[in-house]
Amino acid sequence: MNTKKNIVVTVVVVLSVFLVNAQNRNWKKEVSKDGKVTVKSEVAKDEEGKMIYYIAETTTNVTAEKVEEYLRKPSNYTYFLDYTENSKKIKEVSEDEWFTYMFVDAPWPMSNFDCVQKYKFQKTDKGFKLKGVADTDAYKKGDVKRMQVYTIEYAFEKINDTQNKLTITANYRPTASMPKFLLRGWFPNGPAKLMSKLLEGASKL
Repeated sequence: MNTKKNIVVTVVVVLSVFLVNAQNRNWKKEVSKDGKVTVKSEVAKDEEGKMIYYIAETTTNVTAEKVEEYLRKPSNYTYFLDYTENSKKIKEVSEDEWFTYMFVDAPWPMSNFDCVQKYKFQKTDKGFKLKGVADTDAYKKGDVKRMQVYTIEYAFEKINDTQNKLTITANYRPTASMPKFLLRGWFPNGPAKLMSKLLEGASKL
């Protein structure tokens, strides 16, 4: 019984710390030029370097079925993720769980890099969630740097018969040291462009 209690207490503490950290982010709130996407972002710094956090939201009439189908095919990521030259599924664990490899032809002053993520799909009451978490050792390494931290979640939720909400939540550590003003320059229109191209691609299915 004590062991079970200790496990429960540990889980509660971990969740509490996660929620507190999320609430304590020094968010900068912005709206895209076209007014369609709201973005909260922060460029933070810790002992290992800079970390980027953002949450982007928009509404759309593209259906959940189309967005799900589009996101389940990693090769589509080259269309909406900036500078992603190659994206492919490298291993399928199950129908709703797989590994993806991405190669990024990065612009100056960054060098090219790659990323390996484990994705997990989950149905929800009003839509779905697809979450990818960096797994650096899940695929052979080449001669470019590999992202060590990169978590992204696509959450799709039905609002009513004609409108849906897409939320992208992400945090990652750049593979190169860059000035904060350059990193901040991607917001809010970087995530807005990502969302627009994702939904554009899905709408064509």
